[in-house]
Amino acid sequence: MSPAACCSHSHNWRLVAPWYRWARVGETGSGPSGRGLRPALHKYGDTDFVGRFLADPQVSLAFDDDTDRVQQLESLTSTPLPGDLRKRFLSTRSSVPGPTRKLFQPAHQRFYLVAVGLNCDVPGFPRVDPAAVHATGFVIRRHRVTLPEGEKATAAKLLRELAEARAVAQTQQTYDVAREQRRRMHTFRPAGVRAGDAAMAATRRLEVLRRVETARRRLRVWAGQAGVERRTEGWIPSGEGRFGAWVPIEETPEELVERSYPLRLLSAPPGDSEHAAALGTLYWGLVPTAGDEVAADGAARFAPGYEYEIRAWTREECGGCPGPLVWSEPSESYGLASFHDPAGCAQRPIEITLPDLRELEGSTATPSVRVSSPPGSALSVPQSSDLPEEGSGTVNPNEQICYFSISLFTIVAFFLFNLFLPILLLAFGLWWMLKLKFCLPPSIELEGKLSAELDVVEGGISASAGIDIDILPGLDQKKITDFLRAGLNGTLVVPPAPPGGLPDGMDLGTILTTLYTNDPILELLAEQGYAEPVGAGPIFKPSAVYTVPVARDQVIHP
Repeated sequence: MSPAACCSHSHNWRLVAPWYRWARVGETGSGPSGRGLRPALHKYGDTDFVGRFLADPQVSLAFDDDTDRVQQLESLTSTPLPGDLRKRFLSTRSSVPGPTRKLFQPAHQRFYLVAVGLNCDVPGFPRVDPAAVHATGFVIRRHRVTLPEGEKATAAKLLRELAEARAVAQTQQTYDVAREQRRRMHTFRPAGVRAGDAAMAATRRLEVLRRVETARRRLRVWAGQAGVERRTEGWIPSGEGRFGAWVPIEETPEELVERSYPLRLLSAPPGDSEHAAALGTLYWGLVPTAGDEVAADGAARFAPGYEYEIRAWTREECGGCPGPLVWSEPSESYGLASFHDPAGCAQRPIEITLPDLRELEGSTATPSVRVSSPPGSALSVPQSSDLPEEGSGTVNPNEQICYFSISLFTIVAFFLFNLFLPILLLAFGLWWMLKLKFCLPPSIELEGKLSAELDVVEGGISASAGIDIDILPGLDQKKITDFLRAGLNGTLVVPPAPPGGLPDGMDLGTILTTLYTNDPILELLAEQGYAEPVGAGPIFKPSAVYTVPVARDQVIHP
């Protein structure tokens, strides 16, 4: 039943989450702290998100606690097996989800809306009549931590100790998983030995967790003693332009001086009594995750590395005059993804087809790209098979106009990419970059035999990525290594190594299978999907998961 409209004094108004985001009946221990009080964020994955929200605001993309979190870098500790000096990881760092929500950019095919409900803080928590509202909107605040002068070294040391403690805890967890896998495969071990192993594992887990908590407390105690300040800032525009500044601001100021964004009233379609707007006074607005506003020093207003929050506000209509400001609780804190965020870019895969050389050879089309060089700007290099002598290039004093095909730019650019990528890997040892570009020839024999070898692991190759491959029985390590080496050597050949380095002409497959265990290579295959049938490309995220609509009697009033 729709609640009655009431409330005549704005000091009794409360801006909370929409009623369908309140805590649910029978729900225990789930949802963020303050659920039902904070403005609610809605996530969408296509450009018609406004229409989707207006049709049914309850249904939006569910936040993924692995992807939609600001990632934290942790060091990986690598302990080789006895008699095996190969490295266990291609990279020395790993990204793990942190506690802060992350919002992606529109370029990542992610869009966000904020929604609030306006209710009276009286028994029954009824809705407010929209006719009594003079204006409503929201502001975006920024959290910033300021360090006293000369304390950066201490802060870095304590943060490093905390990161090391977390890395040890993560490594311990990985080894516990491997030991558990071994225990399941050796079911005939004496019961006393199995119980002793479990007790020792529990003791080790408790010890590493104690180290993490000790490091965290040491950091907090130092922050309190050193005067580390965590302050909230609001964006104050400078005139009508795009300039402004982040300045410290009160949590609930009496006057609105910040850059504010409008909130719009959500209306139910005629005759739809089950629509969310028919059961509450709801407002919504578009959450900006990028923009052209800058500070006086040229720094962008929205940037990765900071924590932001949203606060909604409203005013009562008082005979043509605005009433006092009523503020909501802050939304959950969130960070912003950078334009090159790996998870963000992966959410919008792009296919590029290289030009067909045979088609270009037989084409008679006119080049479509006109390139003009102003006078004195056209650089010319002698066309000779020998290297040009120093200073032999010329600068054309006249304007020069040339026509090229866009396909020619693409071919040359891709050729240079393939030429310099192996040089970069070899010269700097950046083998982890193979996670960003990993190819295998479409070999039925290679992929089929790899799949057969990995079927011995329960769950397939995806399950094998997180455990110690070298300790699993039944895997023919030499056969897998030979397959990988042959496939990789046929894909990419590195140039001659520098003096004192690897032998001239050594292939990529030989390098990787010599310096590293099978684990990271198998993990690459698992992530990229190359153990699947021929022609299968990388495995992207499965079908999107959406929030589940609820009825009004399934939620609890805040």
